[in-house]
Amino acid sequence: MGLPVGCALVLSGHQADLWHPGILSKHFAAGIVATEAGKIADSGRPAAGAWLIVDHDVVRDPSIDVPVVGRAGELTSRRWVIGATAGLELVSARATVAPGAAKPPAVGDGEGPSSVGEGLERAAALLAGSSESFADATMRVMDAFIEPLAPKLVVVRSSSIGRTDLFARTVEAMARDPQAAIESYNQAAAEVPEAGLRPLDLARHELPLWSLTTTGQRRRVLASDLARLDPRTLLPRALLMTALLRLAGCELFVHGTGGAVYDRAMEKWMVRWAQAAKAPLPWASLVLAPAAAVTADLRLDFGRLRLPTSEEIARVRWTAHRARHDPALLGDDRLEAQRREILARLDERRRRGEDAAPDFAALHELLSSMRTAHAAAISKLQARATEMARSSRGASLAASRTWSSVLHPRERLAMLRDEVARALHAAQ
Repeated sequence: MGLPVGCALVLSGHQADLWHPGILSKHFAAGIVATEAGKIADSGRPAAGAWLIVDHDVVRDPSIDVPVVGRAGELTSRRWVIGATAGLELVSARATVAPGAAKPPAVGDGEGPSSVGEGLERAAALLAGSSESFADATMRVMDAFIEPLAPKLVVVRSSSIGRTDLFARTVEAMARDPQAAIESYNQAAAEVPEAGLRPLDLARHELPLWSLTTTGQRRRVLASDLARLDPRTLLPRALLMTALLRLAGCELFVHGTGGAVYDRAMEKWMVRWAQAAKAPLPWASLVLAPAAAVTADLRLDFGRLRLPTSEEIARVRWTAHRARHDPALLGDDRLEAQRREILARLDERRRRGEDAAPDFAALHELLSSMRTAHAAAISKLQARATEMARSSRGASLAASRTWSSVLHPRERLAMLRDEVARALHAAQ
């Protein structure tokens, strides 16, 4: 696979993309742990960090979202296409990127973070004229942004798993006894519903494998397909991929929060499959390497835009709604006193089992007169609520943790690296 030999390996990875800082925190963690492990004199061997690009994953939307500040200070987003969409959206990241990405969108008149425009310009220059695979192109861009901040990790590709003996022997075990592999997979998936794993089709003997066509498209694999398929086209799906990597590819695997949930299902699958198999599985003598979960929330700073928080938006909208039913919010103490008297009578009638219709009518008449008398104030509150509703999209964007790492200032990414290091040391 291209992994260094004779090293204790700390492995992490992700799909091909210009990842957000939560993913970058895994990259930092793998490098930091490997560096620290390499300092241990009695470890007996050096340590290395490695990053797996899931290059056999489908590229559905080769783009990133970019924050854009309008002339009135409103915050919206636009999509920057970083690959040839028509040629990539249904094929794997191993496909070649057409030369040059689309021109990045303009990001506003200087009201947003300066790092956004600078990052876009640099990333666009790095992608210009690229004839690499989508996976290699995006990894090269990420490496350029990471290199000043952290040691470069060894890069490996998920498609290389298909060339390993362990994968080939595992496929042979599935072919001999597909039912054991499938039933145990489905049982494990059902036991971890939060992973959202689709069960395999037992009736058709669907296996947890992909087959890549010559054009890079992925196809699901049935046990009956194995006799006619070229073994070199076969690759593992997500659970089998991380299982094999933790069995034989590393000493520690660093997940994000999503992968950590999937791995709970994978661990259950491995146990159940070994128990159900009619013969020992190829990896029966191996032990899963431990796994850790690392993630982070890092947001762009839009402070100068004075965007309302979600709490402020909710408060204004609640006030506009409540003002139509509460004279006190409009400063009308006289009508508020009358409203309270009516409500007290209404409660008393209900307690006695008497007809409360006259009090309901009186309450509606009071509120109707209040809305007429304070129409201007109510209208002003509703206009403010409408304005806040329009601002809610901008507030949501400002709070997003998923802007690409290339849009963040370098000093903020360095701060993230240091925070990951502190958290790892604290966890020892």
